[in-house]
Amino acid sequence: MKPTRLGAATAAPTHELAAAVEQAGVRVRSRLRTTIVLTEIGVVLALIAGWLVFGHHGQMNGLLVLLLYCFPSEFLIAPAPHEPVLIYFGKVYAPWLVALVSAVGTLVVEAVNYQAIGFIADAPPVRRVVGSTVMGRLLALFSRRPFVALLIGGLAPLPFYPFRFLVVLARYPRWRYLAAIALARLPRFYLIALLGATARLPDWIFAAIVFVFLGIGVVPLVPWLRARRRAAATSCSPADVNE
Repeated sequence: MKPTRLGAATAAPTHELAAAVEQAGVRVRSRLRTTIVLTEIGVVLALIAGWLVFGHHGQMNGLLVLLLYCFPSEFLIAPAPHEPVLIYFGKVYAPWLVALVSAVGTLVVEAVNYQAIGFIADAPPVRRVVGSTVMGRLLALFSRRPFVALLIGGLAPLPFYPFRFLVVLARYPRWRYLAAIALARLPRFYLIALLGATARLPDWIFAAIVFVFLGIGVVPLVPWLRARRRAAATSCSPADVNE
């Protein structure tokens, strides 16, 4: 019996040590993941600031401005419209060049989006939303033909940000997501730039298109913002205040 007791006594500290090491590894991975995400977001914000500071003063090359504009127009839920800028640059540069530069910038931003959304995807509030009936049906519908859904969403003139969340919540591989983005966005960007090259729209029409796309990007967010405001008001009930 002595060897058995000795073995049990030795195993207990071993399990505790293993648990402590595992917990330390989780903390290190969590901090590393946080650092990576914050660094990526910081780079995006720095690029946006550079575009805002220098882009309007003629101090940057036009194609570099086009590349940097992909960040404020494609980062997470961005109200800045991308299509009117493609039309405008299509008047100045070859449509294929406009499409190529914009596609490269979009791929970089979407890779950052995937990482940033993945950072919050495991948070308890997000998991509760994912567990809801409506979101469950959306994820099931998306998971049937995710690549086709991304191609359609990337080609259609619709807000694309819902797909950014769906791919992460559905655990869709990043490389497949970026492949779908490349296949869908490149021809779409080319056609939009070609429209600018052939139609030669005046500036006032360009400004009108900007406002239209701003409306398309912002209006779908209004019900969500109202729902959040109502939820916040409900949580601050008089009973809670009295307590």
